[in-house]
Amino acid sequence: MKGDYYRYMCEFLTDEGRIESCSKALNAYQEAENIAISELQSTNPIRLGVSLNFSVFLIEVMKDADSAKQMSQKAFDEAMNEIDLLGDETYKE
Repeated sequence: MKGDYYRYMCEFLTDEGRIESCSKALNAYQEAENIAISELQSTNPIRLGVSLNFSVFLIEVMKDADSAKQMSQKAFDEAMNEIDLLGDETYKE
């Protein structure tokens, strides 16, 4: 959520405020991604949401479509590799 907050700030601020907010958003998304990767299964909806939101930041704010695509594809591939290991109840989430 911290990354999202700063991402929204990036979308309307200019000059130094935008630069500072974008830097804070990038740091927050990187931190959230590191935590999600180390603490959550690749199929966890929160982990997938972190990847999605970080990808949106990369493409919309940083104009880095290649990195956004790579991140999204990696998250998708990792989740698909583990989806067969989920129980029926977890799969429904």
